[in-house]
Amino acid sequence: MYNRFMPASTLSRLPVLIVGAGPTGLTLAAALTRYGVRTRLIESKPYLSRHTKATNLMQRSQEILSALDMLTPLNETGGAMSRLVVHAYGKPFGASTMHLEETPFHDVILCGQDRFEASMARGLAERGVSVEFGVALQSLKQSGGSVVATVESRGMQEEIECEYVVGCDGGAGKTRTFTRNDFTPQKTNVGIRQVDCKLKWRRLSTMSQMWLFYFQNGFAAVVPLPGGIHRILTIEPKPNMPERNPTLEEMQSRIREIAEDQSATLSDPLWFSYTDLAMGIAPGLRDGRVLLAGDAGNPILPNGG
Repeated sequence: MYNRFMPASTLSRLPVLIVGAGPTGLTLAAALTRYGVRTRLIESKPYLSRHTKATNLMQRSQEILSALDMLTPLNETGGAMSRLVVHAYGKPFGASTMHLEETPFHDVILCGQDRFEASMARGLAERGVSVEFGVALQSLKQSGGSVVATVESRGMQEEIECEYVVGCDGGAGKTRTFTRNDFTPQKTNVGIRQVDCKLKWRRLSTMSQMWLFYFQNGFAAVVPLPGGIHRILTIEPKPNMPERNPTLEEMQSRIREIAEDQSATLSDPLWFSYTDLAMGIAPGLRDGRVLLAGDAGNPILPNGG
């Protein structure tokens, strides 16, 4: 750690500073720790995600997490999804398998970003790495073989001299603004509305199956989650929806219309979300000793992931 208030004799350069403790930052910290690389992991928010947000843990991700000894708790807390059923423009296209025999991790795990982040943070803490909450990046300055990051926490500033900084701070992140790879994600005129709630309908409700619905200029999904909860989401042109979190009644009406199923009944909501979607790509993912990872370098639409 490099602190401008410390005498020079106490300075010790940090190998890697990770900015952002979302799924990307947590996984990177786990990988570096696995290989003996000392890191600090800072997060400007005061806590990890408290809502499901992203839900799908694909097979290749499971392979990586298994190699990092981080997968077992997620298997215990999540549910296995082995197939999806597609309806397009009012016509059923049947089930498609998500089950892969060529990997030891056959099915997709549905667990929610809140559970993922909590599990990863616990695993890191057991390895001696704690997320530093409420620590915000203020500036970066590269010089020779190092980069100095100025961060702020509770009104106090600290300078950290690092070998590398990795921005894992998402599409609205600050890290890239201090590099030659800055860019502004472009609005798409597309919005996404979501609710996590209980669902009753005439269709099959099981942890093993996800439902996708394609319609004119839009896309919807019904995603089973642990605890008898379902994620209901729609992605469609912004003029189709108010620019605010939806109500339960609005989401129920919309999924009934899209799925052509008047039996669909939503209750006991846990979380609502509205997002004005933007996407873009950085001109590069590295500028000297500053790198970008995840959405910090390439925010995309969820149905393009």
